[in-house]
Amino acid sequence: MNFGTFHFRQADRTLWRHSERVHMTAKARDLLACLVSANGRFVSKAEIMTAVWPDIHVLPDNIKVLVHEIRSVLEEDARNPHFIRSEAGLGYAFVPEGLTPDPPAAGDRSHGLFLNRNRELAVLAEAFEDVRAGSSRVVILNGERGIGKTGLCDVFLRLAAAGTPLRTIRFQCRETSGEPQPLLPLLDVVQRLEEPSSNGNASEPHVPAAAWAALRAPGRSAAPTVSALTHELRSMLASFTREMPLIVVLEDLQWADMATHRILGQLARTDTDGKWLVIATMCGGGLSDGRAASLQRLMRATSRARMLNLEPLTSAQVARYLDARFGLERLSDLTPSLHEVTGGNPSMMVAAIDGLIENGVLPAHPEDPLPQLDIDATINVLPYVLRDAMARQIDRLDPDARALLEAASLLGGEVTAAAVASIAGTETSRVARVLASLAQRGCILRQAAHGSLTAHGSESGYRFQHPMYAHLLAERASVAQRFRATQRLARTKDRKARSE
Repeated sequence: MNFGTFHFRQADRTLWRHSERVHMTAKARDLLACLVSANGRFVSKAEIMTAVWPDIHVLPDNIKVLVHEIRSVLEEDARNPHFIRSEAGLGYAFVPEGLTPDPPAAGDRSHGLFLNRNRELAVLAEAFEDVRAGSSRVVILNGERGIGKTGLCDVFLRLAAAGTPLRTIRFQCRETSGEPQPLLPLLDVVQRLEEPSSNGNASEPHVPAAAWAALRAPGRSAAPTVSALTHELRSMLASFTREMPLIVVLEDLQWADMATHRILGQLARTDTDGKWLVIATMCGGGLSDGRAASLQRLMRATSRARMLNLEPLTSAQVARYLDARFGLERLSDLTPSLHEVTGGNPSMMVAAIDGLIENGVLPAHPEDPLPQLDIDATINVLPYVLRDAMARQIDRLDPDARALLEAASLLGGEVTAAAVASIAGTETSRVARVLASLAQRGCILRQAAHGSLTAHGSESGYRFQHPMYAHLLAERASVAQRFRATQRLARTKDRKARSE
């Protein structure tokens, strides 16, 4: 993306002035990428904190510090900004004068080869065609963290907006220390629909939302029923989409309450008129209270809804990513090792390539000359490049959570809360809460496909998302943890030998 005398590359999040790279801290680059990808939309502080600090809670004032850094680099006066605008209650927007988009990447025939999600894009495009014809749709994008759900939404929204005037509403669900606020994502959608500017046509009738208004009323005696809320929301969506289609994106739905899931399921099942599409993203593999399974059961009963499970990239898709980003056939020899080390996770793949660029192994620009490349040496350093990115993620964890993961890393394979508690020397209930939270966030752990059988019945099992996590955490484990782990593993081996 070109603006003024600057050029910002989303692919590697680097800022250039003419032919010189401009130095910025990693978090400032993350913030600039977040604002640029919003395409002129104001990004709330909550969205920025989720995008820039996904694994740690920080004070909102940190955003001001990064904005000041970016403005200093861009030589912009906050009192008369030409690039970054701020608005109380709305957040920040990147709206530079003379903005021109990046040209399409070479070979970009599939609308974003970086994602390698042609099938999923086709499903979303088909759903939107139905919406344009007046038939509402719901699509759930389910997958582990870093698999490309948000990126897929971004690409699809750009494609949809390029061909059809439309309205969009986007809400980011967030993890809470206690129970999530009831119906918070849908309350935000209703509030946005009620705003005069969201209508876009003063002649359209306003649909009363008495049930939703009752939720916001202080001292209410009884909460409205899910049926009443669903009926009103359906009517509002139909009314506000008579003239123009609407796309609602609800991100990280795993953090929403059960009532939100039920209403979304009811919207999906009901034959509803209206030009609206709801896209929800979620890390369903981390849900242990049945919300993902319940939502999937509700949606199976109708052809108006789809749940897409995003899988890791194949080796062929990794090869297409390298070719689209660099256009260098010589990098094809790197594909098998890159796929093996990253497990096909797009986020890890990008982190590994960015690490090779930062260390001068690969060129920052496709047009730059390729340095003398030793494929064997590059393959050997790949795990260490990824190791640095994973180590930074581990460092951002809460110390208590990190200590429990250190204990888990000593057990190998699938672990349970009871097993980790015995190594960590703490109560099982506390460990269960922490492990479930980490898996639900898609942070380092994922829930195993099936529970483990214990003396108390079935217990949730967990696995590390990548073996490197376990290796790095095991290196940090204390002597006491290692001693208890050795004892436990020895007892397990002895019991197994006696049973045979």
